[in-house]
Amino acid sequence: MMFFFPPDMLEEMFSGLQFKVTLVKWPRVGDTLSLLRQAAQPRQTQEVDAFACCIISRGTATDLLATDSHRLGVRLDTVRHLFTPDYCPRLAGKPKLFFIQTYSVSGPQDCSSRPTGHPAHREEDLETDGYGEPLNVETVPTDADVFWSHCWTDEGQLEEKDHRSVYLQALREAVQRRRTHLVDVHTEMNRVIFDHNRRNPGARYNINLRHTLRKNLYML
Repeated sequence: MMFFFPPDMLEEMFSGLQFKVTLVKWPRVGDTLSLLRQAAQPRQTQEVDAFACCIISRGTATDLLATDSHRLGVRLDTVRHLFTPDYCPRLAGKPKLFFIQTYSVSGPQDCSSRPTGHPAHREEDLETDGYGEPLNVETVPTDADVFWSHCWTDEGQLEEKDHRSVYLQALREAVQRRRTHLVDVHTEMNRVIFDHNRRNPGARYNINLRHTLRKNLYML
């Protein structure tokens, strides 16, 4: 598991779910990509039953900006693709969970705002795992077994004193109930977020859930 800009409550929560947690604070864009690549390596994934990635970052509609000031970073699509069977065969057939909170930056979001020396991270960012023995991944669809939960809100909320993400707080509280189906966990999160938006129209959270899980998954 990998965290970016994390509150300690998330580390405690996922440790309680028996995940081996790797905590990373304040990475730049290049560091973020390197850390994700490292997490997808065979030695990190060969004996795991599931993989979870929780990211908190400034971002645009398509990119994670981490702590960099330019407008182009690691594509969200790259984050997901790094852990597909094509690039991470050790996770083929295993649940891959992504919980992402981004804070949307304002202003133009194009390549012209990237300073010299900061190359774009695109298809070339993806590297296929090197592994010693052949793995039978042909029968596993590329997009199978993914739970993708992405929430975004305005970065102005970071200026609030003692800010805490409504999304991540709702995730923590829903998981604490234990023995709950993962989709039911997200249903409860939706309820909390929509209730927050109704009461705070100037501080809205937007949420997008996509999943291709083929098995029931419970948070025990």
